[in-house]
Amino acid sequence: MFFPISKLIGPFMIPTNLFAVVLLCAALASFLPSLKSSRFIRAVILIIALFYFTLTILPLGEWALTPLENRYAQTKLPEDIDGIVVLTSDEDPETTGYRTQPVLKNSAQRYLYLIRLAERYPGKPIIITGNTWAKRMAHDVATKDVILAALQGSGINTEVIRFEEKSRNTRENALFTKELVNPKEGSNWLLVTSAFHMPRSILCFEGVGWQVKPTPSDYFTKGNYPLKIIMNLSEQARYLSLAMHEYYGLATYWTHGWIKRPWA
Repeated sequence: MFFPISKLIGPFMIPTNLFAVVLLCAALASFLPSLKSSRFIRAVILIIALFYFTLTILPLGEWALTPLENRYAQTKLPEDIDGIVVLTSDEDPETTGYRTQPVLKNSAQRYLYLIRLAERYPGKPIIITGNTWAKRMAHDVATKDVILAALQGSGINTEVIRFEEKSRNTRENALFTKELVNPKEGSNWLLVTSAFHMPRSILCFEGVGWQVKPTPSDYFTKGNYPLKIIMNLSEQARYLSLAMHEYYGLATYWTHGWIKRPWA
């Protein structure tokens, strides 16, 4: 069964998740007679409250996400390429099966960008790699089916699209896609994924000996570090979660030896 310990620990590396669990434990401990007036519990609750208040009024999530998105900012596209690799993200076969229309969630932006790239480089091979719901399918709908349904009418020639459906993480995306493509030395392949996910993706492809050109999509930040009052906890919590997931992923992949360095 594919369930590495990092998948279990990962959610608790995100401050909003960790602090919510700690807050619950502190609240439950406060009911114990010997700990009702514990200074330690009050200090823990105060620290967590200050964290969430700060996250509400300041763009902490943007500040954390910006270095990831800036690392491979969009550069000029080459005149010619050998092909395009697209990493899957949060395509949702289960909801697609129930709702009978393709549900792409945030990954929709990757496919909008892919449409533009396919128009610029007509006929070039496209590899879409990853199975977002390897063990869960509703109404016999797979990730591949969601993507093909979403691309109907887009003008993309689906005959040039190949799917790599074994990989379950970014490292396997790189490994299995290289095995599928067997790229020639010096070939020019574009890699499409979210801007914040690009550093880990590039390192994974480098780790399997394949130099691809970063072609990021779906940015969340403007690329700077604004100092402003925002009053938007949900948005900043989401940005912070995305950022911490990536930093944790970089550290984990490095310790596993899947990437050669912890930062691209």
